[in-house]
Amino acid sequence: MGELSNQIGKNGEKIIDVLFRDLLGYNNYRGGLSIDCHNNTDHAELRNNKSTTHGLDGLVHYKTPLDEEILEIGYISVKHTNNTYPKYPRGKFKKHFIDLATAIECFKYSTLLSDIQGKIKKVKKLE
Repeated sequence: MGELSNQIGKNGEKIIDVLFRDLLGYNNYRGGLSIDCHNNTDHAELRNNKSTTHGLDGLVHYKTPLDEEILEIGYISVKHTNNTYPKYPRGKFKKHFIDLATAIECFKYSTLLSDIQGKIKKVKKLE
């Protein structure tokens, strides 16, 4: 079962890479990222795991077309299951949302953000 799950994850990453790079035109798309957790105690409790990192399936960034002084950053999270979603998926959605929200919270302290900011010039605001 672990091998199947791993293979499905890798295939999903390939699909998302093609989608964002080739179909949507995000040449700066980055996939399969990991960032350090800066709030281990609270995040471990919220996420029900003790991992010291957060995984981001993908990340894109661009200057907004309307105001080039604003940098937009998009966080991408992909979920897959062989099982059908429950009739009332609120709990499952909440778990996925918390996972993504805690990763975004720690992203502001990450080297990924400082790397992006170092490469983008004339940006006054980050969204």
